Amino acid sequence: MAVTTSNANAVVQLFEPRSGRHVISVYVRKNDHATVAVPPGTYQMKVAEGQRWYGQKAFFGFSATYETVTLPMTFTRGRGNGIDLRRRPDGTLPMRPNWRAPSPI
Repeated sequence: MAVTTSNANAVVQLFEPRSGRHVISVYVRKNDHATVAVPPGTYQMKVAEGQRWYGQKAFFGFSATYETVTLPMTFTRGRGNGIDLRRRPDGTLPMRPNWRAPSPI
């Protein structure tokens, strides 16, 4: 999984779509890029962004934004997937606001 951030730190999380079981969380500093191995499968992706990290329970505190990628993300042995958080008007990754903070990591 590849993650590229913009002017905010981010935690990108993958969950099994049916059970909601947490699979992996990745923290990426603002204006950075990370690539992490992910088990093959199809997952629901959620993103938390903010300026200051408060820990695994509070994430980025009151100023955080939480979003859910609307389409499932599929990873295979030969094909990865990822997210570019440098938002553009012509972006191709539909996301919706998630008004609830994520569960602690």
